[in-house]
Amino acid sequence: MKWNKQEWDRAIKLLSEVAEYESSCIEYTVKPTTTNSWEEFKKETKKNGYITVSMDGCNTSIYGNAIVNRMARIWHDKVHLNNNLSFSLKDEIEVTKIQQEDIYNYVQEVKMKNDQDFNIKILELAQKIIYIDVAEQLKYYYKHKKFVENQKAFVQNILYNEG
Repeated sequence: MKWNKQEWDRAIKLLSEVAEYESSCIEYTVKPTTTNSWEEFKKETKKNGYITVSMDGCNTSIYGNAIVNRMARIWHDKVHLNNNLSFSLKDEIEVTKIQQEDIYNYVQEVKMKNDQDFNIKILELAQKIIYIDVAEQLKYYYKHKKFVENQKAFVQNILYNEG
C-alpha cells in the first residue's frame, strides 16, 4: 500500500481516536509488565474488576504517546475479554479483525458525520496498521522469541515493502 507521512499521521490519529473511544469507561491499572498467560490474565481481570496493562514498549509504539498506547492496549484487551479470545496467534488475528471492524464502525458512526473530507484510504491504512502492529509483531515474536524493539519502524517497514 502506497502511503505518505501525512496519510500515516492521519491513520495514527484515527487509530488514536478509536482507541480513546473504545477504551472509555473501562477500569484499568498500569504495571511495568503483565502476564503473557491468557488464563492468568482472564482470572486476574475477573478477580480485580479491572484490566492491567503493561507500559513496555511505549517509547517506540506506533502512537508515539504513552497515554494513547495505553488506551490502545485497553481496547485490544477489551476485545480479548469480550470475545473470550486467547493470546494464541489464531486468536490474536481474530482480535485484529474485530479491531478492524471497530475502526470501520467508528468511521461510519463518527468520522463520516463530522468530517465530510474524510478519505477512505486513511481507514484502509489504519486497518492495515493495526493488523501489522498486532499480528505481524506476534509472528515476529514466535519466530525470534523476543519482541520487536521499535514497533513504529517495524510497522512502517512492512508497509513500505508492501507498497
